[in-house]
Amino acid sequence: MNNTPNKLSAVIISAIVMIVLSTVPVISLINVLCCMGIILGGFAGVSYYSRQVTPGSGLLTAKDSVMIGLLSGIIAGIVNTGISLVISLFSKTNPIAEMLELFSNSGSKMPPEAMEILEKLSQEFTKYGYSPTLTIITLVMNLVLFPLFGILGSYIAFHIFKKKNFQQPPIQQ
Repeated sequence: MNNTPNKLSAVIISAIVMIVLSTVPVISLINVLCCMGIILGGFAGVSYYSRQVTPGSGLLTAKDSVMIGLLSGIIAGIVNTGISLVISLFSKTNPIAEMLELFSNSGSKMPPEAMEILEKLSQEFTKYGYSPTLTIITLVMNLVLFPLFGILGSYIAFHIFKKKNFQQPPIQQ
C-alpha cells in the first residue's frame, strides 16, 4: 500500500488560494505587498502537504515543496488571465481610454511612443471588446510571476515545516 501524501490536492488548494487572493476586488490589494497573496498560496499548499506527511509516508522535501509552488503558480496564472479576459469581455467600458482621459486631465506628459501604444490598445478594446495584445502580455507576466512567487512561498513553508524531516519513525517490534 502506498502511503505517500497527495501532492495534487496540495497544488489545487494552493492554486485556489492564489486565485482568490488575486481576483477578489478588495482582498487582491494584498498583492501590492510583494505579491503576498501568491506567496501565501504557495505557503498554504505546502502547509497542507506537510500535514499529510507522516513518518511512514516519507519526508517533506524541498523538491516537493518547490513543485507544489511551481505547478499551482502555473495553474493560478492561467486561470487569473482567463478571469481577467472574461471580466473585460462583459465590461462595457474601455479601461485604456479611461486611463488616457485621466492621464490627460492630470496635465502630465507622456512620451509619444507610449501614447501610440496605448491608443492601439484602446482601439483593440473598442473593436473586439478586449485587447488580445494586453491579454497575451498579461498571460506571459502571470506565467512568470505566479510560479516565481508561488515557489518563494512554498520554499518558505518548507523551511518552517521541515522539522518533520528530522523526526525519527517509531521503532516497530
